[in-house]
Amino acid sequence: MAIKIIKFDLPINGTKVTTLDALRDNLTDEIVNLARSGQLERWFKSRQMQAQAQAVAAAVSQHAGDTALFLALCAVLEVEVHPADASAIFDAPPKAGQHFKGGKYFELYQELQVEHETLREFARNRILKMESVIKKMLVDTQNPAANWQDRLNANFEISPVEFKDKQFRLELEEILKNSIEI
Repeated sequence: MAIKIIKFDLPINGTKVTTLDALRDNLTDEIVNLARSGQLERWFKSRQMQAQAQAVAAAVSQHAGDTALFLALCAVLEVEVHPADASAIFDAPPKAGQHFKGGKYFELYQELQVEHETLREFARNRILKMESVIKKMLVDTQNPAANWQDRLNANFEISPVEFKDKQFRLELEEILKNSIEI
């Protein structure tokens, strides 16, 4: 008594494929997972396509990367595809919130948001400090003994070297010098 092979439809691209031509017409990146699971090989065997079944098994064992496996499967199915197109399918950046190698975009976004808020708060505090220093220096113009450079260094409690933006320091010094002379 011979064992009867039961044919089954291959689910790909939202359809149930029954023929090789239909498989070629509905070829998507889903073929890689179907090949890795063994379902594609079994589908070929159920259709008495032993050569294609063996070729799929060989491709799965020889190609670890998705792009290389996809190209090998396209060769088995006799579908022409440019390697750059296959690479674009598998190496394209995922949409926001979906996984990418090493993490998620959403987690990266949250980290950047926290860092942004920290920098924003730091800038806000520095601006408030500068405003208070300028106000204090304007009120303190009664004391002609102290010059504006001494006041700047004393009120900021930092050395002039710590100003990273030289142009900013020059503009601030000019503002302070002008406000004291008034």
